[in-house]
Amino acid sequence: MEIPFEFNTIVVSSFTELDEAQFDLDPRETVAVFGEYALQGLVSDPNELEALMEVLKKISPSIMVVLESEVNLNSSNFARRFVEMLFHYGAYFDCLDACLDSSCDDGGGGTGERGLIESMFLNKITELLVKEGEEMPRVVTVDVWRKFFGQFSVWEVGLSSSAMETVNLLLGRFVKGKWCTLDMDGRCLIVGWKGTPIFSLSTWKFLH
Repeated sequence: MEIPFEFNTIVVSSFTELDEAQFDLDPRETVAVFGEYALQGLVSDPNELEALMEVLKKISPSIMVVLESEVNLNSSNFARRFVEMLFHYGAYFDCLDACLDSSCDDGGGGTGERGLIESMFLNKITELLVKEGEEMPRVVTVDVWRKFFGQFSVWEVGLSSSAMETVNLLLGRFVKGKWCTLDMDGRCLIVGWKGTPIFSLSTWKFLH
């Protein structure tokens, strides 16, 4: 496509230290924000989350795309969190079994593609099981994000029909794609495995 790209890294120890002046923005450019599992780590720290949103609001991107896990692991009740986690990660591992065969592993060492993915999930599951209180990782559904974004005048916009057509076309190319479920929750796309929600994909705009 011959589009020039430039990669700049901004490092801060806390989002409260982030400032829009740190971004080298060109007024002639169109700004877009993409967050992949970027917000769920901030649920337990409202100050960090609000600081990030204040900066994004000042930057005023033309579009913000958010991909987050679609499961409620924010309950103070351990049994309820455990059941939610069981179904959620059970669907993940079932998907791995179906889509990544043993050839994607390294023969037992755990450093193959599948081993790395399973190790990542194991770390998340361990944290959810052993940590309590403020240290407990918190994951919320798109309904919670809707209410939160509304506080910053950020409103949900729908995915285009062409985007949905592309997703369905790609799924149709894979035999296992028939087990991947696509549902709409309002304007948000919920991607699941055999009916169990896995993640949500939503698009948002800042009102000026």
